[in-house]
Amino acid sequence: MATNPLDTWSLEEDDSVTVSLEDALSHDEYWARAYRGQSYYRAGLDYEDYAPAYCVGYTGRAQYGDDFEHAEKSMVANWLRIKGDSRLGLDEARAAIRAAWDHAAAPAAATAKQRGLPSWLDEMVHAAEGLVAAGQHLLQGIQEAGLPRDQPAARFVQREPRRAVDLWK
Repeated sequence: MATNPLDTWSLEEDDSVTVSLEDALSHDEYWARAYRGQSYYRAGLDYEDYAPAYCVGYTGRAQYGDDFEHAEKSMVANWLRIKGDSRLGLDEARAAIRAAWDHAAAPAAATAKQRGLPSWLDEMVHAAEGLVAAGQHLLQGIQEAGLPRDQPAARFVQREPRRAVDLWK
């Protein structure tokens, strides 16, 4: 059975390393939803700033295998070549590359369709992942604001709404 050349793309001239279009789209969709919830996320940056680093990370995993430390220098060089207008600093890019590498290494979860369940369950899972990411970002902001650990965020927002709004600008 012939392979459609549009179904894979290659990092190498000799076509030795390929990532399926489906996998690339899956990774891209995941990171477009999850990037704001990452510990290295910087407010004011868009997904387009992170996308080149994520691409290098998940394709680097396919290209270099299991040894991130061995591959890191080459992946950073790849990122520098393709980053375009990305506003990430080098350390931020490294963190995003590593996150995408780690995510690509994790076993893929079966979709609802693969499990014989209604497809709307996948949408619910994606929504829940987005909520978790937003919650992590909120907690990070609360910690950065220096709030005491025993003061719930809700009480803080109720008592000091103007300060809360200023923190999220």
